Amino acid sequence: MPKLTISAGVTVSIPSTQRLNVPATRKGLVFTLISGDAFWGWTPTVTASGATDAGIPMAAGAPVLLHSETFDFSAAVNIFSAGGCVINYQELLQ
Repeated sequence: MPKLTISAGVTVSIPSTQRLNVPATRKGLVFTLISGDAFWGWTPTVTASGATDAGIPMAAGAPVLLHSETFDFSAAVNIFSAGGCVINYQELLQ
């Protein structure tokens, strides 16, 4: 399972699967906070708080599941950590 280790005050992305105008390939994505603190969102400027870029807080051990037969989740998911964290994720590719 892929793992992201994020340093304090840094935003890291689970990369997009969209490449060179080819139709999207990711139909599902699940990611889980293993330790630390994390906030996720679609914008590259996601932070812990803010008027326009506050991320969605994650609880340790509670998976975030994005899956649909209709919708496409190929865009990058951005994760910010104020104090550092470890995230595990898995993708369902078409």
